[in-house]
Amino acid sequence: MSNSSNSDSFFSSSEAKPTQTDNTQNAVDETTDSAIVYCEGLFGEKGGEYATRLLQHSEKYRVISVIDSRYAGSDTGIVLGEDPHGITLRKDLKEALAQIDIIPGALILAAAPTNSDTERQAILSAIENKLNIINAWTPYLSDDEEYVAASEAQGVRLVDLSKPVADAKFASFTGEIAQVTCPIVAVLGTDTQNGQRDTAIGITRGLNNVGVRTIMVSTGHEGLTQGARYGLVLESIPAEFKEGELEATILRAFKEENPEMIIVEGQGAIGHQEDDTAETILRGAQPGGVVIQHAPKRRQRISNPDLNIPPLSGSVKYTEAFTEENKDQKDIKVIGITLNAENMTNPQLDAAVVWLESNLERPVVEPLTHPTSQLVSMVAGGFPKIKRKLENTAEPEADS
Repeated sequence: MSNSSNSDSFFSSSEAKPTQTDNTQNAVDETTDSAIVYCEGLFGEKGGEYATRLLQHSEKYRVISVIDSRYAGSDTGIVLGEDPHGITLRKDLKEALAQIDIIPGALILAAAPTNSDTERQAILSAIENKLNIINAWTPYLSDDEEYVAASEAQGVRLVDLSKPVADAKFASFTGEIAQVTCPIVAVLGTDTQNGQRDTAIGITRGLNNVGVRTIMVSTGHEGLTQGARYGLVLESIPAEFKEGELEATILRAFKEENPEMIIVEGQGAIGHQEDDTAETILRGAQPGGVVIQHAPKRRQRISNPDLNIPPLSGSVKYTEAFTEENKDQKDIKVIGITLNAENMTNPQLDAAVVWLESNLERPVVEPLTHPTSQLVSMVAGGFPKIKRKLENTAEPEADS
């Protein structure tokens, strides 16, 4: 749920200190800790996943209400088929504000702005009530003259997470990433919107829980809104600076936190016909290990059903061969496979794990249902120093 504290961080060790996100983009307002989520017509459906993620966990915002008139009066957990969350869906902003004792700090848009009359009314009403508006999408609210005028009149912020700050100075790639002496692991995928961020969070949390100081570097807007201490919205950076900005973010995390491992959230997909973001991450992060997230039942690109997804075995080979075309980059090893079990029955999932482990000779884990210890073992197994630490600190079994 959304009430977790930084002492139980999904993104970094409890020893880590809060840090500003990359200054080339609009950072989330540090003073804002409560929010209403606007998800009209999409809650619990495809396109409304952002709201679900914020409810599952956010170290930045405490969600106190969600707007979707279809479910007004219902508990968010019940609508999602879960235990009650204690958070009520409301008809509109007026109803949401009438049912709480405090004025929240922000209205978070859970989907890209549609410019509908209902949506505009909600945003303008939130501004009038002095709520900051958090938008992770395009079009940018700060390009809308009416919103800008209203926000300036009320003294509130329009935070476009994906919009570079005007006149920002972007970092070029320098090669200083070689100064990072701890392992870097990138969680990539065979398609976009495949759950890489959730897996990266699970790995980070699991490693921290067993005493391996781990920092996660977020590369998208959801991670920043959930509270990642180090990150950027990679897709909004000019192409010639993407690798440099990612390198600079990782270097900052390493120098400030002295972690034993860094996990990089993946974007895009390896070998994607229309998106080379995964390759950008390989160049900018220079990971020694890669985890590939794969949905066995997904055959076509989620962004374009006319494009087929290459076989997983091909993605593994392509990733490990990446250094052959990039001679200055250290070798990459695919240390494990994680599965997105969409549209799969439990027997199908079990069979897929057995088949893939046998044919790819790598550990295979379903990160949402398998024990977190399997994720930890998978990642630690790729790095002898981390593996030895865990073996040396494991509690001996009691005598039978």
